[in-house]
Amino acid sequence: MNQTKSIIQSGNVAIDNFIKHASRMEFVPFEKFKDIEYNILPKEDLKATWINGPITNRNYAKQHKGEMTVTLKELTYSKDITFNQLNEIK
Repeated sequence: MNQTKSIIQSGNVAIDNFIKHASRMEFVPFEKFKDIEYNILPKEDLKATWINGPITNRNYAKQHKGEMTVTLKELTYSKDITFNQLNEIK
């Protein structure tokens, strides 16, 4: 049986290409996070719970690890971010 994984597109070609080439990364919409701990200072990392967690088997869609705590980083003006800028956060 040949199954393909479903990939959520971010809407930004640079981000989508970056994720495509980074084997352990995936775009996660903001609504897939809960318990977000906002910091008082700008440019601080945020702590949150990723509701589904990462994909555990890249060969099949919809297989996720489950909830996990993650760090969120702000990408200011990310609508126009370039591939080179994304490489800086690897």
